[in-house]
Amino acid sequence: IADSKECQTDIEMYCPQTTARDNLSILTCLSNRQDDDLSTDCHHYIWQYKLNITMNPKFDFIARQLCKSALEVHKECVDPDPTSGKVITCLLDFKDQIKARSCVHFLDKISVIVFGDFRLICDFVENCYDEISSNQCGRNHTHDLQSVPHTQGQVVACLEEKLADGIEMSKICQHQIIRLSELSADDFNLDRNLYFKCKVDRENMCPDVQSGEGRVYKCLFNHKFDERMSSGCRNALTIRQKLVAKDYKASFQLQNACAEDIVTHQCLQSGNGSNDHSDLIGLSGILLCLEIFSGERTVSGHCEAQLQDFRAMLMSDYNLSPEITHNCAAEIHSKCSGQIEKAGATIHCLMNAVKDDKSTEGGSCQEALMTLIKETNTAVDYTMDVALATDCNETIHLACDDYMDGDPMILPCLIDNLYSLKMTTDCQQRLLELQYFISKDFNLDPKFHKACKSEASRLCHGAENNTENDEMPLSVVLSCLHRHIPLPGRQDLAENTLSPSCTTQVHRMLRQRALDYNLNPSLEAACRVALGEFCSIELPEKGGEFVCLQDHLENLTAKHPACGEQITQLTVMEGEDPDLENVLIAACEPMLQRFCNEYLYSERFKGEIMECLIENKDKMSNRKCADGVTHFQLIEMKDYHFSSKFVRSCKDDIQAHCPEMKSKADVVKCLSLEIRNSVLGMVSLHRLAHYMFLPQHENIEFVPGLHKACQGDCQNLCHNVEPGKAMVIECLRKNKDLISPLCRKELFKVEKEEIENPKTDFKLMRTCKSDIKSYCLWHLKEGNPHEIVDCLIHNKKQLQSQCRELIKSREGEMLSDIELDPDLKQSCDKDMNKYCAEEMNVTLQFHRDGKDPHGVIYACLKKVHTAGKEVMSKTCDNHIKFVIEEENQDYKLDPQLMLACVNQITALCDIDHDDIAECLKSNFYRDKITNTKCEVARLLLEGKSDIMADPVLHEACAADLDEHCSEIPEGKGRKVNCLTRVLTKHKTQLTHGCRDELAIRKNMWAHAAKVRLNLHGVQELSDLLISSENSSYLLSMITLVAMSILILGTLCGRCTKRTPNFPTQ
Repeated sequence: IADSKECQTDIEMYCPQTTARDNLSILTCLSNRQDDDLSTDCHHYIWQYKLNITMNPKFDFIARQLCKSALEVHKECVDPDPTSGKVITCLLDFKDQIKARSCVHFLDKISVIVFGDFRLICDFVENCYDEISSNQCGRNHTHDLQSVPHTQGQVVACLEEKLADGIEMSKICQHQIIRLSELSADDFNLDRNLYFKCKVDRENMCPDVQSGEGRVYKCLFNHKFDERMSSGCRNALTIRQKLVAKDYKASFQLQNACAEDIVTHQCLQSGNGSNDHSDLIGLSGILLCLEIFSGERTVSGHCEAQLQDFRAMLMSDYNLSPEITHNCAAEIHSKCSGQIEKAGATIHCLMNAVKDDKSTEGGSCQEALMTLIKETNTAVDYTMDVALATDCNETIHLACDDYMDGDPMILPCLIDNLYSLKMTTDCQQRLLELQYFISKDFNLDPKFHKACKSEASRLCHGAENNTENDEMPLSVVLSCLHRHIPLPGRQDLAENTLSPSCTTQVHRMLRQRALDYNLNPSLEAACRVALGEFCSIELPEKGGEFVCLQDHLENLTAKHPACGEQITQLTVMEGEDPDLENVLIAACEPMLQRFCNEYLYSERFKGEIMECLIENKDKMSNRKCADGVTHFQLIEMKDYHFSSKFVRSCKDDIQAHCPEMKSKADVVKCLSLEIRNSVLGMVSLHRLAHYMFLPQHENIEFVPGLHKACQGDCQNLCHNVEPGKAMVIECLRKNKDLISPLCRKELFKVEKEEIENPKTDFKLMRTCKSDIKSYCLWHLKEGNPHEIVDCLIHNKKQLQSQCRELIKSREGEMLSDIELDPDLKQSCDKDMNKYCAEEMNVTLQFHRDGKDPHGVIYACLKKVHTAGKEVMSKTCDNHIKFVIEEENQDYKLDPQLMLACVNQITALCDIDHDDIAECLKSNFYRDKITNTKCEVARLLLEGKSDIMADPVLHEACAADLDEHCSEIPEGKGRKVNCLTRVLTKHKTQLTHGCRDELAIRKNMWAHAAKVRLNLHGVQELSDLLISSENSSYLLSMITLVAMSILILGTLCGRCTKRTPNFPTQ
């Protein structure tokens, strides 16, 4: 060749360093030049030389000698005509099966010549002539061998592209093209079109990669979307990848690494892949085949590495999937036509388009995308999705740094952090797009499929051997499996519980679905209209759609029953597994670690996590977490079924006694009434105790009736009060004289519930927790929680300041309304009916009108107690005595006094420093209190009746009482009478302080008696005489005076009787 005049100039220009006598080296050098580089004469000379080589008996003889063993195996290559040129081209067909090194080396050398021109490939022109013409793939005049350049790589590339794009071809031509791609699989130089298009790119990006064994292909594939990659090379690479998608043998590395696995798993049987073409197995077929069996039989490490490369390749370029280019053509044109194809951008654009356009639901494009995800195994290995791996790289380092690169747990970790602060916007979008498709098909998540396949079949009536044929929607399968998770209280499941591995996968799948409304296909389909109707005015933040729908559950059930059923079902599952509450778990992660760590990693205690969060809610510094817990509690109140543990513990009692009730609040009230009526047994009572004693009154929204009735009052009186921690309810209590009657009625119900069962009093149980443990724990252990408040009242002086102030407030409520003091009703039941019937009717009317009774019954009983003329029962007398003492120690506990004397207290007393009772008494004695309704006179006379009700006098005379009146029983003024007698007869025997204070009190008592006499006349005078310490003496004197007047009147009447005038005789 070097001596030829046709190519001498070309060789000097392009191959100056090539050995002149080495024709193959010179031929290779010239073949590697572009067509336009060589002169026309040299083109013709090279073509003729190549043709002579393939038909030269010398080369044919060499081939027969070097490849003797191969020809013995492949007898179809033995041609008797040494000038036919078919021996070498036939041996090239079986090059990958030939073992003799000398033969392979010879064929490698000669293949550059053969693949340089399609006309030199055995039977290629004859088999593909029509396709070359019809697809306009010919260059110049392909039938005129003398007038065309020596290289025809672009003709082959054109046919390869048409075949990869699905253009119909004859089977014999199709076979030729595929055969050619297989023969060029190992050496980049043999794909002449790609070689020329990527020559510069190879030098720039893969300069150190040696040719052979598909290494250059792999390097160029990895740089396909590199900004430095030329468009021509990228297009040529795409054609090559399409051929691999048609025939896995077009990839030397895949064929070589997976040959044994393909045979072992019988992947060459027809029907294993959607891209099969006669005896050809497409890449997707190989991927699916090896993926199906990878869980049961091991795929070699080398093969798995190659599979990963090609999975990532398919996810990077939609052009490589004929199904997507065909079935998603409309979406690509309308939604993604301007999308720059870079590392899977178009595929994710299509995912997003299908996800957002509900008219494509179940369409061919959606199915094509789901098939692609399944082929690439992206649900297990996130790195197969190059776009996702790229956009989520930052988030992975921030949130999932504990996992090694490529760890299959990284994708679940990313999903768990979907709405965390560590999540970037792009990563979040990629995750939602991918998970939307994974969540639709049982088979798209291999881990879930493998762990739960048999149990889904056994427990949920799925197909016995192949769940792919199972028509049950994934949401139904998940719901069924969730019902068989071995949670606390599910002893009735016996043998039908899930295995630990399936339980883990069900939790993971449900947790992922709970993260976003769109990731739950059944929910999204059922609630599409409802979401627009109820959640469109104030659009919920991403991930908050489910929360919004829960808030409107009552309306959903009526107007959109299918959606209501879905929300109800998912909420029940949330109650059993708080991991499914995405907003809650995302916000509460630090709180869970701090307060509920012992429950997090134990399946046994999964159902206890929410109770732990509720228990520790008031300790949380994270407001979003506390709000999430509150929302969960609010939803639970709507339907008792949402509280799974409550249902499991109490379902028999609910069905027996409260079958018509639905809301948890109504059910609890109903059962609590049954307990009071002793209908439920002790076992049921203990089961109910936990749920009935939950802090229901922590938030006014937890009490639907109160919340509805008091909305206006809350806005007017408590608008600055933050919800939660019972603050709004406490605000209403403090302003109960200002709230509306309807609100007061509902507030009374709350107060009554709390006094009957203090464990429902959130404020009390939180504020007085340590004091209850210190002083009143015995009442809880004995099952008498209703005695807690009474216990705290009797230990009031020892309580912590905050608890003490709260107990004073609760005691004031009790003294204001007899219905809030069950001890009084029990102690004074007969006395009230006997002495205070009128006041009881008044109290009932107050309740009906939504007004506060302000202690009218207590006032009646105190009056009877103070007067002493009627005999009260001992229990009632002691109770009233205690109440009077309490009121004298704290004037705020006296509702009648507070109601009648509020203005006088404000005007005459220093509230912060004065003893208010003493202040009122002093000003009353000095006639500064002229309001006849003010209760100071009654207050003084109560102290006279019982010295314990007069703290000042009792303190001043404590020593004197011990010395002179220790044997005198308390009550009915006996102690005071004793001191008065000593003062009258032995004045000096009393201490100075007692003597002075007693003198002052006597004057006050006299003044009080005078005022009371003016107010109440003869009846009051009679009461005063009876209650006086000298009552016997006074009554004797009054009787003596009355008798004297009677006798004197009788006598005087006799004396002054006129003598009758008799007529004069």
